[in-house]
Amino acid sequence: MRAIDTNIVLRLLFQDDAEQAKLAGDLIGNEDVLVSTCVLLEASWIMRSVYGVAEREVAVALLAFVRLPHVFTTSPNVETALDWVGRGLQLDDALIYADAHAASEFVTFDARLAKRATGLGAEPRIRLLGRS
Repeated sequence: MRAIDTNIVLRLLFQDDAEQAKLAGDLIGNEDVLVSTCVLLEASWIMRSVYGVAEREVAVALLAFVRLPHVFTTSPNVETALDWVGRGLQLDDALIYADAHAASEFVTFDARLAKRATGLGAEPRIRLLGRS
């Protein structure tokens, strides 16, 4: 299995360089590849800031990407996090919260994250630090 960089993901998704898009497609179509959560975060940031793609559309595109047959992620919670983006969380917050699934409680100072995550009905329980 080969780990891939963000630019491989972006060439495949945007097809903005025909030669590189073909190479990326051939690699991902024929070999198992590993995609880190850092690559997904960077791809999300570039898609939003450079390509002007809305956060929810980014999540849809990345979800389709990670569901390709030869694509594997470093976190088993990536699909859950990408689904939560469609329900109002930002991808970075969604990945952090999804990776906390084994904890009994998720503690944060971020009231916006706490409010949105509480609405997901997911585990672990989320609590604002300094508030009950």
